[in-house]
Amino acid sequence: MAQMWPILADFLLFLIKVVQGPADSTVPAVVGTRAVLRCRNTSVSSLISVVWKIRSKTGSHCLLAYRADTNKTDKTNCNERMTWESSPYHDPALQIHPVRLADEGNYTCEIATSDGTFCLVSALIVLVPPAVTLTHDSNGVVVCHASAGKPAAEISWAQGNGRSIENKTHHTNGTVTTLSSMSMINSTNAHVTCLVIHPAMNQTQTIELSPTSWLTGLADTATVPNTTGNNLKLTSRPGTVNTTNSSTVESIYQNYSVQNIHKKVNSLKT
Repeated sequence: MAQMWPILADFLLFLIKVVQGPADSTVPAVVGTRAVLRCRNTSVSSLISVVWKIRSKTGSHCLLAYRADTNKTDKTNCNERMTWESSPYHDPALQIHPVRLADEGNYTCEIATSDGTFCLVSALIVLVPPAVTLTHDSNGVVVCHASAGKPAAEISWAQGNGRSIENKTHHTNGTVTTLSSMSMINSTNAHVTCLVIHPAMNQTQTIELSPTSWLTGLADTATVPNTTGNNLKLTSRPGTVNTTNSSTVESIYQNYSVQNIHKKVNSLKT
C-alpha cells in the first residue's frame, strides 16, 4: 500500500498538467472505452437549449446543440463517435465511444433554462494502459518494459538482490515507455517478478520469468498485451488540426443563443 502513494501523487500531477484552462471537473477515460460527460442537472420543463462546445488538445473544434422549442439537434464539425447519450431533452449528457487520444481536452456544456444560463467545463483525460514485456539475455540482465502508457507506468521488482536502473522515453503522441533493468547474475531466486502499476489497469500486472534458460545462453520473453487492444505506434504524429471555418461554428451557436430563441418565439406570438 505504501508504494501506491507516490503513484497516486504522480497521477494527480499528471491530471493537473494536461487540463487546458480552468475546469470544473476532470473525467478520466481509458482509450478504446466509452466516456460520458454530463451537464448541470435541470428541470425538463424549464429547459430552453443545450450547447456542447468541444476544444481538443489538437486544436479541433466541435459543436453539439439542442433546442427545446423545436425539439431539434444540430451537429457541426463533430465525428460520429460523439453523440448524445440519450435524449437531450431528458438528459443532455455527451457520449464518446470509442475514446481516442485526440479526444483529450476541454468540454463545455452551456445549458439555458427559464431560471438562467449555466456553464460547466469538464476536462477529459485519456489514459492508455501500457503493453508489458519481461525479457532477459544470456548475461543475466532482466529488462521489464511498460511500453506506450499514459501516464508513465511505475515499475518495481518483487525479487532480486541487484540494483535496478530505470529510463523513461516520451513519445510524440503523449505516451511514455518505462524501462527498468536489473542484473540477476548472483541471484538465487527461482523466479523474477516485475510489478507494473498504472491507473488504466484494474490491478497490478505481475509477470514471472524462470531463469532456467540462462544456462543455455538463450534469451527468453514473457508478455502481457495492452488490455484495450490498442495498436498505438510509438512514433505516431500529433493529431491533425481541423481547419473548419470558425464562422460556421459561430453561426450555428448563434442559432442556439437564448436571446435569439426568445426573439423567434415572441415573433411567432405576434
